[in-house]
Amino acid sequence: MPHTVEEIKALMGVADVRERAIMMFLKDSGISREDVVTLKYKDIQSEYESKKEVIHIRLVRQKEQIEYDTFIGKNAIDYLRTYLDYRQRKGEKLTKETPLLASLSGEPLTAENLSTIFNRLSRKVGFKSSPHRFKKFFESHLGMSVPSLLVKKWVGHAIGVEASYLLPPLEKQSTKYAEGYRELDLFRTETNVFQQRMQQLSDLLDLMHTTGQLSDKKYEGLRNEMKMYRTIADINKGLTRVREQGLENDMRYFAQKKDKECKDGNCQKIISEDELAEYLARDWKVVTALPSGKLVITNE
Repeated sequence: MPHTVEEIKALMGVADVRERAIMMFLKDSGISREDVVTLKYKDIQSEYESKKEVIHIRLVRQKEQIEYDTFIGKNAIDYLRTYLDYRQRKGEKLTKETPLLASLSGEPLTAENLSTIFNRLSRKVGFKSSPHRFKKFFESHLGMSVPSLLVKKWVGHAIGVEASYLLPPLEKQSTKYAEGYRELDLFRTETNVFQQRMQQLSDLLDLMHTTGQLSDKKYEGLRNEMKMYRTIADINKGLTRVREQGLENDMRYFAQKKDKECKDGNCQKIISEDELAEYLARDWKVVTALPSGKLVITNE
């Protein structure tokens, strides 16, 4: 039996950053638990980093060893971005071979790990959840507006040699997926998009607070500010400010650490653009520009 939209929203309400990314990925792709744990960052890297609205994924169905294609859309991409950002803030470096969905220690998940996660979520919400119910959601909802042959192919079902000749090229499959995505999208209306973006901002604030990138005072201030947001534009500005704050804090900490340890005079500093000419004349170099407009410089 497929999950209902209400059930998925209830699950999202009790899930953490990683669990939300997993659920949105399963919902958007129709991938089974055995297949999704095999994915690596390289499987989405090119289109993900190009910020495509629909990302194509090619993989092999583990049970039958059938190669197939599927896609993910906006919900999965947005929550996956928050999840990968969280992992990078914890110090993980993304490489082509990095597991796309990982354990808390950074190791690849197993199918059994996924079952454990969904059993725990089931106890929290009071009804049974599983990766298979997300797959059924994909099949039933996308089947409302996309030919059944395509849906079967996207979930890795064998469709026969003759039927395979009826499949359109991948570019047209991607277009069909995008056209039918409304049936999968949990956040169709402006009100729901607003709620989704507020949740993303809330997640980011919590992550940065727990990792020490936001002080208690700053965290509480931003939380109170969120109560005044009324539009998606307000949230986008808030997301930008929070990310800037975290990046500046990271660089300021690094610069201060270098100041204490570099007795030979080699340091990094954060300066304003007005100060740049003075430091360039003393052979300092620009490392990077921060979103706030300030600059990180070094004399190493």
